[in-house]
Amino acid sequence: MILYRFFILDKEHVRGLSSSRLNTGGLKGGHLGELSFKDCFISEEMVLGYGIRDIYESDFIAFTHIMESSRIGVGASAVGLAQAAWEHALLEAKATKRGDKSLLSNQSIKFSLIELKNQIDAARFLVLKAAWLFDEKKPFSDAEGNLAKIYASETAQKVVLGCAE
Repeated sequence: MILYRFFILDKEHVRGLSSSRLNTGGLKGGHLGELSFKDCFISEEMVLGYGIRDIYESDFIAFTHIMESSRIGVGASAVGLAQAAWEHALLEAKATKRGDKSLLSNQSIKFSLIELKNQIDAARFLVLKAAWLFDEKKPFSDAEGNLAKIYASETAQKVVLGCAE
């Protein structure tokens, strides 16, 4: 059994803690960074859920629910990004002419767009499943929030790069 511990630290009052901010390409609302701990003391009071015998009544569970819902939100954003890129590529393929035919009449371009659309739909369904499980307070047997976020993010990257070609 893996036991996770989450804790809250105040950078100003904890010795041995340092951080650096990472440059994120797109998401500007959330701040990502690296934390370094060197001879850092974390008291028991800083651990989420400290002193609560029933882990399901603790701040730890509330925190994991927040993290799970944020993963679903990131997955949904990635699906929206992929859908927008795909729709733009479809319009461009219809509007761009080679001779007297649009690019969309080219079978390989049509198949590429269909394949990308299938991947977007699969990502959307993973996100919707995770969101439904979360809303219904059902257990996440396979870390559906993580799966949805990862698949949708990878799909968005593949779609954007595929549509740029």
